[in-house]
Amino acid sequence: MTKEQAMLAYIGEIGKIVEAMPETNEVIEFAKSVGLP
Repeated sequence: MTKEQAMLAYIGEIGKIVEAMPETNEVIEFAKSVGLP
């Protein structure tokens, strides 16, 4: 696995956690900052 692939997988896993969190302004801003939809 390349470094780029590892980072993309990491962001994908963070995305799963963020999706389970309540949609507060802080969570929405964090999601935007890491490139999540």
